Amino acid sequence: MGLRTVAEAQRPVAERGIAQGQQAIETAAGVSEAYRQAAERTAEDAQALAVSYTHFLRGAQQWQHAYFDMAQRALQRFGGRPQALLRAGSPVEAAQVQRDLYVEMVNSAVASGSTLLQLAGQVAQDAVRPLQERARLHG
Repeated sequence: MGLRTVAEAQRPVAERGIAQGQQAIETAAGVSEAYRQAAERTAEDAQALAVSYTHFLRGAQQWQHAYFDMAQRALQRFGGRPQALLRAGSPVEAAQVQRDLYVEMVNSAVASGSTLLQLAGQVAQDAVRPLQERARLHG
C-alpha cells in the first residue's frame, strides 16, 4: 500500500507537469505558426528585394566598367597632349593648344557624364521594377 500512496501523492505533480508540457507544446505551435505565416506572406516580397538588389549590383558593376573604359579612352586620347605644349613656338600657340585641349576635355566630360548618367538611370529603373510590381499588388 505504501507504493500506491506515494504514486497517488505524486499524481497531482505529474498531472501538472503534463499540463505544463501540453501548454508549452501549444505555445510553441502557435509561435511556429505565426513565423510560418510571416514567412509565407513575405516570401514574394523578399524575392523581389533580392532580385532588385541583384539588378542594382549588376548595374553598378556595368557602370563601373563603363566609367573605367571611358577613363582609359580619355587617357589614351589626351595623354600625348602635353608634348604639343612643349613644341609650341610661342605663348599664343601654347594658349591655342591649351584651349583646344580644354575644349576637347570638356566636350568629352559632357559626353561621358551623359552616358554614365543614362546608364545610372537605367540601372535604377531595372532595380526598382521588381519592387514597384510588388508595391502595386499591395495596393
